[in-house]
Amino acid sequence: MKDTMPKSIERVALFLASLPRAQKRLVTLGTDALFIPFALWCAINLHYGTINRPIEGADWLYAVALLAAIPVFARLGLYRAVIRFLGGRALFAVTVGVTVSVLILLVANLTILHAAVPKPVFAIYWALALIYVGGSRFAVRAMLNYRHSDGTQRVAIYGAGSAGVQLAVVLRESGRYHPIAFVDDNESLQGSLVSGIEVFSPSELRELIDDEDV
Repeated sequence: MKDTMPKSIERVALFLASLPRAQKRLVTLGTDALFIPFALWCAINLHYGTINRPIEGADWLYAVALLAAIPVFARLGLYRAVIRFLGGRALFAVTVGVTVSVLILLVANLTILHAAVPKPVFAIYWALALIYVGGSRFAVRAMLNYRHSDGTQRVAIYGAGSAGVQLAVVLRESGRYHPIAFVDDNESLQGSLVSGIEVFSPSELRELIDDEDV
């Protein structure tokens, strides 16, 4: 059964992968800036079982949510273009970031808003923010790493620097080759994603060849 990515999604994936590092940061930050207030809005409405329930002073909490979350996420490296957070590293960073931001929100709610927002709202917000912030990243990761089975040749690229990234873009656009891995002896890159492609140690090359049909 042919299992290929829809052309529209593939074009989006290629576009995201080819963006300069600064623009990738802006896209990720902008996505978080939308999801964080939306998660809080959903949490309030889910708690009360209604839409747009007015809570005196709660509008300030949306601004506090952003001011609490974005700097914490930046501190944890969530906006580094090279480290796209896969596996446990991703889950840990997102969980810590969301948890710290929720704690800051709780303090703001008690001191600034004088407990205008019920505490259960923050538990719901914590869960939704994890889903939105973490889910958006893993969704992009899955899209960028979507594996074709349409006859394209799966390849690994030695070197995850700028030349390797440019080569990956050219190979993807050719339609004949599908880069699935970078191999690099730089330990700081190993285990991260570069342009949506995972970086492996040279010692793992034989395993890639045997297991991934590279």
